[in-house]
Amino acid sequence: MSKHAFLTERASQMKRRPTGAESVFAQKLDNLEIKYEEQWVVDYKGIAAIYDFYIPTLRLLVEVDGGYHSTETQKQTDRIKTFIAEQRLKRDLLRLTNEQVIAISDEDLRQLIYGAKGKRHQVRAS
Repeated sequence: MSKHAFLTERASQMKRRPTGAESVFAQKLDNLEIKYEEQWVVDYKGIAAIYDFYIPTLRLLVEVDGGYHSTETQKQTDRIKTFIAEQRLKRDLLRLTNEQVIAISDEDLRQLIYGAKGKRHQVRAS
């Protein structure tokens, strides 16, 4: 099985079992009537990755980062995904922690998402 096929299957599984914060984020996007794709698989010249959300109209990728993103291994994976998103795919990338997703209001999220549009660097909510 190719890496892309493996990740496509993995993404399908992840769609069926989203994390709590991913479910909250999807609900917020639904509330805002923002169209999105969940667990978006990318294969760029043999480097494959799954992004939590993709908002095609804004060319915006969103990653909802749980606590394990503080490990060195995951930080390296996140750097690679950021590089692919920004430098190769020319997409903006917004990273939010689980806590930020849960705490942010729908309107603040709308402003953050639309504010991230057109920025060719990683946006991290404060």
